[in-house]
Amino acid sequence: MIKKILAAMTALAMCAGMVSCGNSAEKDTDDKGTESAAVTKTEKTEKPEDKKDEPSEKKEADSTENDESSKAEENSESKTEDDKPADESKSASDNKQADSKAESSTPLLNDETVIGTSTMRLINGKVIYVEDSSASQLESSLSDDEACQVVEAALRQYSAASAGDMGAFIDSFDFGTLKGPLVDLTELSMQYDENGFVDILQQNGTYTKFIILNEAVNLMSGICTDEAYEGVSYLNGADRDTIDSAIDQLSSSITPDNGNCAANIDSLTIYDSANGVEPFEALGDDTIYIVMPAYCLHVGDELYFKGYVTVTTENRYFELCNTDVWRVGGEYGAYIGYASVSDRPAESAGLNAAQLWEAMKQSGQTN
Repeated sequence: MIKKILAAMTALAMCAGMVSCGNSAEKDTDDKGTESAAVTKTEKTEKPEDKKDEPSEKKEADSTENDESSKAEENSESKTEDDKPADESKSASDNKQADSKAESSTPLLNDETVIGTSTMRLINGKVIYVEDSSASQLESSLSDDEACQVVEAALRQYSAASAGDMGAFIDSFDFGTLKGPLVDLTELSMQYDENGFVDILQQNGTYTKFIILNEAVNLMSGICTDEAYEGVSYLNGADRDTIDSAIDQLSSSITPDNGNCAANIDSLTIYDSANGVEPFEALGDDTIYIVMPAYCLHVGDELYFKGYVTVTTENRYFELCNTDVWRVGGEYGAYIGYASVSDRPAESAGLNAAQLWEAMKQSGQTN
């Protein structure tokens, strides 16, 4: 399923060349016309019989007087408008134009759309989150902040590997935060046989959590000391304090100077002591990050994610595949299964995340 999503994403990226990179659309502004209110005077007059035969000169004088009064009022209003300083009028006009230009040039930062069975979100103008609703393992969704934190956790691990910094690489797993969840699962597993344990995990909705923690434990077991490994191998029937102590020793024994770690870390992770890992090109505002979950589960404040994180730089395309990310106690750790690097498709060259987003939306809506 994930491979299908990746293939679809590649196809969408290839269509990006059909879409203009620039955003020339400007927000239309309505010109506000000024209206002059007609000043009307309505006089209620009585028409007694003795005024009916007034001399015509008197009527003409009254009419002339009324006309002059009306003109005086109109001239006064016109003068009030005309006497406004020219620079004040110009300043107001400039402000309107500046506001209009600012609105039209503001880059797209956040958006959401649905294409087929996929819900896609553009986050902060840099991260594109793609979630396939047909994936049965998605018990929950990542928030915008969580998607960005997943990217950061994966970047920390990959960057440490490419720098050849084994200490920083080990730190990026943040194994110590997993102690509490691992103690809980170990206690629970002692109450059931293997089939019963799986059944209870599925019933209480924590099977995804177990899958990710089990992969972490398998890794830890391969790069810990022999003493730590023995400590977690004989926990059947142990009390919680003993389990806690054994798991604590397991995570703390994983250090660069541990012989098992040095010998096995290359085969179990993306770390490559002999040949190194290709570093990222410069990461900047035009770097595109895509997050695609295959598994996602929240348990209280804890988060368990498994999926793909891709990083598209100016010339290269980095796929961080089968990436596990967990959040426990507010801290994030990651475990990248494997990574592949290839050239960036020429059709998408020069596009930033917002522009690729628009290309994906257009391609998805027309195909």
